[in-house]
Amino acid sequence: MFNKFIKNHPFFFLIFFSYIFSFLLFGKLTLIYIDKLDHEIVYNSILGKFYKGDWNAADIFLNGEIKIYYFRRFLQPFSLLYVFDTEFIYWFNDLLGRTLAYFSFYILSKKIFKNFFLLSLTSAFYASSLELVQGIIQGYFFACLPYLVYLIFFKLELKTKHIFVVTLISLNSDINVGIFFFLIFLLYFILKKNFFNLKNFISILFLFYFFLFLSHINIFYSLIYDEPFHRTEMVRGSMTPISTIDIFKIFFFNLLGIKFFF
Repeated sequence: MFNKFIKNHPFFFLIFFSYIFSFLLFGKLTLIYIDKLDHEIVYNSILGKFYKGDWNAADIFLNGEIKIYYFRRFLQPFSLLYVFDTEFIYWFNDLLGRTLAYFSFYILSKKIFKNFFLLSLTSAFYASSLELVQGIIQGYFFACLPYLVYLIFFKLELKTKHIFVVTLISLNSDINVGIFFFLIFLLYFILKKNFFNLKNFISILFLFYFFLFLSHINIFYSLIYDEPFHRTEMVRGSMTPISTIDIFKIFFFNLLGIKFFF
């Protein structure tokens, strides 16, 4: 069994090379970018304390001015893991994300070429590259993106298990990744509709954005009904403060990859 796995996935363990290297060099796991400790890990740690019953955990930020439901990960299921040790869950998410990325890309690549050497090598490269762009710490979208492409381009019909997987991916993805589905739609026209299942694309697009919205509904609620965010007090020269409408305009244009100026 193990020999067969190694034959089909000769480069699988390459995705854990940074773990091995840091252990050999420093005797423990280390981060490539120390900036990861600036925000995401801190926020997730506070969320973990909140889920464990410390209802005032967020008061550490700006003397309680930042509410717990301002956090982008507040309703994302994978944040529940942070009720356990923060460092352990960080490395668990990192390992899980790399593994998902490897097999996600592997499944897609099998539809393109059959050489196990190239399949495993390209999959390992993709999984390892996510660490460089910090693609795992912000959810599982980038790790599972190749699988979504596989469902859209190569699956004839979506089954219940596919819908369940897409739902899990969307619930545990960052709202900033929405633009990448439009890039997939662009591929549809580049490939002149070859190997593209439009029905699957529309179904997955709807599922993804619906559950992505649900997992970030606290942010939209805060923008619409809560008091102004601290950044609304910031001005550019003699310009007026940023309004809630302007924030939505910025979000919309950034979603399309367009810079928005007031």
